[in-house]
Amino acid sequence: IKCQNFIFKYWAKIIQYLTEARSSQIKPAIGSSNSGGVSPPTPPTAIEYDEDGIPKDFWQKLEKIYKGHRDGEKNWKNEVGALHEIIKSIANNIKPKYTIYSPIQHGGVSVVIKVHNNELNVTRALKFPRPITERQDLFIDIVKSEIAHLMEVTHQNIIEIYDQGKITYNGKEHPYYIMKYIDG
Repeated sequence: IKCQNFIFKYWAKIIQYLTEARSSQIKPAIGSSNSGGVSPPTPPTAIEYDEDGIPKDFWQKLEKIYKGHRDGEKNWKNEVGALHEIIKSIANNIKPKYTIYSPIQHGGVSVVIKVHNNELNVTRALKFPRPITERQDLFIDIVKSEIAHLMEVTHQNIIEIYDQGKITYNGKEHPYYIMKYIDG
Protein backbone atom coordinates (compact mmCIF):
# COMPACT_ATOMS: atom_id res chain seq x y z
CA ILE A 1 0.00 0.00 0.00
CA LYS A 2 2.92 2.37 0.73
CA CYS A 3 4.24 1.71 -2.77
CA GLN A 4 0.81 2.37 -4.31
CA ASN A 5 0.49 5.65 -2.39
CA PHE A 6 3.97 6.73 -3.49
CA ILE A 7 3.23 5.89 -7.13
CA PHE A 8 -0.12 7.68 -6.96
CA LYS A 9 1.55 10.83 -5.58
CA TYR A 10 4.26 10.56 -8.25
CA TRP A 11 1.74 10.43 -11.10
CA ALA A 12 -0.40 13.15 -9.49
CA LYS A 13 2.63 15.48 -9.61
CA ILE A 14 3.18 14.67 -13.30
CA ILE A 15 -0.47 15.39 -14.10
CA GLN A 16 -0.29 18.63 -12.10
CA TYR A 17 2.83 19.69 -14.02
CA LEU A 18 1.21 18.92 -17.37
CA THR A 19 -1.93 20.83 -16.43
CA GLU A 20 0.13 23.86 -15.35
CA ALA A 21 2.27 23.64 -18.50
CA ARG A 22 -0.80 23.57 -20.72
CA SER A 23 -2.63 26.41 -18.92
CA SER A 24 0.35 28.76 -18.71
CA GLN A 25 1.73 27.82 -22.12
CA ILE A 26 5.18 27.29 -20.63
CA LYS A 27 7.61 25.21 -22.59
CA PRO A 28 7.43 21.70 -21.09
CA ALA A 29 10.66 20.12 -19.98
CA ILE A 30 9.72 16.57 -20.86
CA GLY A 31 8.79 14.94 -24.08
CA SER A 32 7.51 17.77 -26.24
CA SER A 33 8.71 17.64 -29.80
CA ASN A 34 9.29 21.39 -29.68
CA SER A 35 11.22 21.43 -26.39
CA GLY A 36 14.65 21.82 -27.90
CA GLY A 37 14.81 18.70 -30.02
CA VAL A 38 17.37 15.98 -30.06
CA SER A 39 21.03 16.82 -30.34
CA PRO A 40 22.91 15.21 -33.20
CA PRO A 41 24.49 11.92 -32.20
CA THR A 42 28.21 11.61 -31.58
CA PRO A 43 29.72 9.03 -33.90
CA PRO A 44 30.37 5.85 -31.86
CA THR A 45 33.91 5.66 -33.24
CA ALA A 46 34.82 8.85 -31.30
CA ILE A 47 34.40 7.03 -27.98
CA GLU A 48 36.87 4.49 -26.56
CA TYR A 49 35.17 1.43 -25.06
CA ASP A 50 36.31 -1.22 -22.60
CA GLU A 51 35.83 -4.98 -23.07
CA ASP A 52 32.29 -4.75 -21.62
CA GLY A 53 31.14 -2.20 -24.21
CA ILE A 54 31.15 0.71 -21.76
CA PRO A 55 33.04 3.95 -22.49
CA LYS A 56 36.37 4.10 -20.65
CA ASP A 57 35.50 7.41 -18.97
CA PHE A 58 31.95 6.33 -18.02
CA TRP A 59 32.68 5.42 -14.40
CA GLN A 60 34.56 8.65 -13.65
CA LYS A 61 31.65 10.67 -15.07
CA LEU A 62 29.07 8.69 -13.10
CA GLU A 63 31.09 9.09 -9.90
CA LYS A 64 31.24 12.86 -10.46
CA ILE A 65 27.45 12.96 -10.96
CA TYR A 66 26.87 10.95 -7.78
CA LYS A 67 29.25 13.04 -5.68
CA GLY A 68 27.53 16.22 -6.88
CA HIS A 69 24.46 15.27 -4.84
CA ARG A 70 23.77 15.33 -1.12
CA ASP A 71 25.21 12.17 0.48
CA GLY A 72 26.90 11.48 -2.85
CA GLU A 73 30.13 10.07 -1.45
CA LYS A 74 28.27 7.60 0.77
CA ASN A 75 25.79 6.64 -1.98
CA TRP A 76 28.60 6.12 -4.50
CA LYS A 77 30.47 3.80 -2.11
CA ASN A 78 27.29 1.83 -1.37
CA GLU A 79 26.12 1.51 -4.98
CA VAL A 80 29.21 1.42 -7.22
CA GLY A 81 29.67 -2.37 -7.13
CA ALA A 82 26.04 -3.04 -8.00
CA LEU A 83 26.09 -0.29 -10.65
CA HIS A 84 29.04 -1.99 -12.38
CA GLU A 85 27.17 -5.29 -12.56
CA ILE A 86 23.83 -3.78 -13.59
CA ILE A 87 25.26 -1.50 -16.28
CA LYS A 88 27.47 -4.27 -17.69
CA SER A 89 24.40 -6.54 -17.89
CA ILE A 90 22.33 -3.81 -19.55
CA ALA A 91 25.16 -3.09 -22.04
CA ASN A 92 25.28 -6.77 -22.93
CA ASN A 93 21.47 -6.96 -23.18
CA ILE A 94 21.04 -3.96 -25.52
CA LYS A 95 23.87 -4.90 -27.94
CA PRO A 96 24.07 -4.60 -30.94
CA LYS A 97 21.03 -2.30 -31.32
CA TYR A 98 22.24 0.22 -28.71
CA THR A 99 25.63 1.43 -27.52
CA ILE A 100 26.19 3.12 -24.15
CA TYR A 101 27.55 6.69 -24.40
CA SER A 102 27.65 8.36 -21.00
CA PRO A 103 25.80 8.85 -17.71
CA ILE A 104 23.27 11.70 -17.68
CA GLN A 105 21.92 11.88 -14.13
CA HIS A 106 20.72 9.99 -11.10
CA GLY A 107 17.82 10.83 -8.86
CA GLY A 108 16.26 9.42 -5.75
CA VAL A 109 14.87 6.40 -7.57
CA SER A 110 16.76 5.85 -10.81
CA VAL A 111 19.82 6.39 -12.98
CA VAL A 112 19.64 7.73 -16.54
CA ILE A 113 22.33 7.14 -19.15
CA LYS A 114 22.76 8.26 -22.74
CA VAL A 115 22.70 5.49 -25.36
CA HIS A 116 22.97 5.44 -29.14
CA ASN A 117 20.54 3.54 -31.38
CA ASN A 118 22.90 2.09 -33.98
CA GLU A 119 20.11 1.13 -36.38
CA LEU A 120 18.49 4.58 -36.53
CA ASN A 121 21.63 6.62 -35.72
CA VAL A 122 19.88 8.60 -32.95
CA THR A 123 20.68 9.34 -29.32
CA ARG A 124 18.28 8.02 -26.67
CA ALA A 125 18.13 7.93 -22.86
CA LEU A 126 17.99 4.73 -20.82
CA LYS A 127 16.55 4.66 -17.29
CA PHE A 128 16.86 1.95 -14.62
CA PRO A 129 16.29 1.78 -10.83
CA ARG A 130 19.13 2.68 -8.47
CA PRO A 131 20.57 -0.32 -6.57
CA ILE A 132 19.77 0.76 -3.02
CA THR A 133 19.38 -2.52 -1.14
CA GLU A 134 16.89 -1.42 1.51
CA ARG A 135 14.58 0.23 -1.05
CA GLN A 136 15.25 -1.95 -4.10
CA ASP A 137 11.81 -3.56 -4.30
CA LEU A 138 10.11 -0.15 -4.13
CA PHE A 139 12.39 1.37 -6.79
CA ILE A 140 11.88 -1.62 -9.11
CA ASP A 141 8.09 -1.29 -8.67
CA ILE A 142 8.24 2.44 -9.43
CA VAL A 143 10.17 1.92 -12.67
CA LYS A 144 7.84 -0.93 -13.69
CA SER A 145 4.88 1.37 -13.00
CA GLU A 146 6.46 4.15 -15.06
CA ILE A 147 6.89 1.74 -17.97
CA ALA A 148 3.30 0.51 -17.73
CA HIS A 149 1.86 4.02 -17.52
CA LEU A 150 4.07 5.55 -20.20
CA MET A 151 3.23 2.72 -22.60
CA GLU A 152 -0.48 3.47 -22.12
CA VAL A 153 -0.46 7.26 -22.35
CA THR A 154 0.08 9.34 -25.44
CA HIS A 155 0.43 13.09 -24.96
CA GLN A 156 2.69 15.73 -26.45
CA ASN A 157 4.10 16.56 -23.01
CA ILE A 158 4.84 12.99 -21.94
CA ILE A 159 7.97 11.29 -23.09
CA GLU A 160 7.63 8.27 -25.36
CA ILE A 161 9.17 4.87 -24.59
CA TYR A 162 10.94 3.30 -27.56
CA ASP A 163 12.19 0.10 -25.98
CA GLN A 164 12.24 -1.76 -22.69
CA GLY A 165 13.89 -4.77 -21.13
CA LYS A 166 15.10 -6.29 -17.91
CA ILE A 167 18.20 -7.85 -16.44
CA THR A 168 18.60 -10.04 -13.39
CA TYR A 169 20.82 -8.81 -10.59
CA ASN A 170 21.05 -10.23 -7.09
CA GLY A 171 18.12 -12.57 -7.82
CA LYS A 172 15.76 -9.76 -8.85
CA GLU A 173 14.54 -8.56 -12.21
CA HIS A 174 15.64 -4.98 -12.82
CA PRO A 175 13.59 -3.25 -15.52
CA TYR A 176 14.94 -0.53 -17.79
CA TYR A 177 13.47 1.50 -20.58
CA ILE A 178 14.73 3.57 -23.46
CA MET A 179 13.11 6.91 -24.20
CA LYS A 180 13.67 10.07 -26.20
CA TYR A 181 16.81 11.94 -25.25
CA ILE A 182 16.30 15.67 -24.76
CA ASP A 183 19.48 17.68 -24.43
CA GLY A 184 19.57 20.02 -21.47
